[in-house]
Parts: sequence; structure tokens; C-alpha cells
Amino acid sequence: MSIIDAALRTPGSAFVKNILPAGTYKCQILDADLMRFYWGRSGVWGLMYVPTVRLVDMIPTGDPEIDETWTSGLEALGDWRRITKKYTMKIEVPGYAERIELGGIANNLNFPLRLTTPRWEELVSDKRGNPIMHPQASRFYLPARESATGVASGFVVDTLGLTPLPDADLEALITATLDRMLAVTFVHRQPNPQYEPRVEVENTSSV
Repeated sequence: MSIIDAALRTPGSAFVKNILPAGTYKCQILDADLMRFYWGRSGVWGLMYVPTVRLVDMIPTGDPEIDETWTSGLEALGDWRRITKKYTMKIEVPGYAERIELGGIANNLNFPLRLTTPRWEELVSDKRGNPIMHPQASRFYLPARESATGVASGFVVDTLGLTPLPDADLEALITATLDRMLAVTFVHRQPNPQYEPRVEVENTSSV
């Protein structure tokens, strides 16, 4: 029997979809992009911080039964420490014939930063020429002079442990996040029972 004949006799039960087990992982930021985003319901256009993270290690729960099941699930994936995640999405956008890849939703990992005019034609600024940030941009970084407590805060500071210069521009802030470590909690969500569960980011924290 040839290997082709043998392969053709592979039972259907052998086809298994392995999915990253839910849990909290130590991750490293390999890359980060400033990507376009569009929120159709509110009609908001802008630019978003979207990192690519690599799984470095699992952070055990301390429950032997849960951690053993988790470890078995990871072993089924093979070399899972090479897995990377970048949360984007392809959607239909008004004015474009084809679906466009944009920054996606990843709680406390992707951050909307700058607002733009429709179809990302221009950055939005006030009458004095000052940049208008997305209302959630302070979750990414809030310098000390803008903070009610007088202490810098946000993802860059609280999660990544960075101390950027007060006048650091957006490029410098994004570059500073590269290679930094953080904890990312992944969960399984299945909005539609007709489709497989998807791995989403529930939260991030410092390590």
C-alpha cells in the first residue's frame, strides 16, 4: 500500500481543531503598528495602537487540576511558545469596494488613539492645531501633567512599567513598548453557535 493510499484511509475522527487554552500568559510585544480603525455604529474613524504579542509562558492558576488540563491543551498545539497574536479584523467600510483590514477589539491591548476625518483622510485637530485624541487614549498613556493625581498612568506605565519622558511623541511611546513583557488573559467566546469559539483578550496586566 502506498503512502497516498494509507493517507486516504485516515478516519474523519482524526481531524481535530486545537485551540489555545483559555488562561493568563506571559507575553512579549514583538511589534506594534498604528492601524486604521472604524466604528460603524458611532461613525468614528481613527488610528489605533495594535501590538503583536508572542506567548512566552503560562501563568499557572495554582489549581493542579486546572493547570494539568491547561498544560495538556498546550502540548497538543506543539511548540506553542512560537504562537503570536495580533488582533485585527476585515470589515466592510463605506466608500470601499472590498473589505479592509483594520485594528480590532482586544481589551486593554489595542488602544484607539488619534481621531481622523472619514476615510482616514486627515488627522483631527482643534482650532489651535492641537491634536484631538480619542476619549480612550488616556488608557494607553496619560502624562503626569494631565493627571489629577500628578502621576503618569495608563498601559505604557502601569502595565509595561515604562517611564516615558513627559513630551515623548506617539512614535516614541509606541517604540518604547517593543520587547516589553506583560500578562495577557485569553478567553474563549462563541457569539454564534454555528462557528468555532474564538480566542479573545479579556484583559492585560503587569508581570
